[in-house]
Amino acid sequence: MTTPSKKVNTIFLIVLLVPLITMIVLRAVMILPEILDVQLYYTGAAARNFLKALNENDLRLYKTIATLDLIFLSTYTWGVFFFTKKYFAKIPIILTLLPGIFDLIETTAILYALKTTVQQNYFDWLGLITCGKWVASGVLIATLASIFIKRLTTRR
Repeated sequence: MTTPSKKVNTIFLIVLLVPLITMIVLRAVMILPEILDVQLYYTGAAARNFLKALNENDLRLYKTIATLDLIFLSTYTWGVFFFTKKYFAKIPIILTLLPGIFDLIETTAILYALKTTVQQNYFDWLGLITCGKWVASGVLIATLASIFIKRLTTRR
């Protein structure tokens, strides 16, 4: 395992903070502040009701947001995976990929519903996938942060 340098510490902080800051900013300024992706959990009925209430412009905007989310989640997932694999080798690989896997399932299901119909049966379990995404992200961030802090304190 490679000992992290100051450059690696900086990269780690960026990898850790960029998604958190992005989520906060998007939540604060988003035109659709209650989109399913940013909620911690929702029921199937709540998802259907939310999508039914969207007008044509909101639907187009949500499709754009979800499509951009696919790019963001792919980039972020692989970035975290490779960074963690190189500098935090003891962390199980699945822990680095799980948030992205949950997010991919969530986003593709939402995109499919936006292109077809909001009466999808999978909305009954999609809220659990979204919740899993946030729990897995929290576990990963807490694990990386604790290792990072431990390394910083043991080097002094």
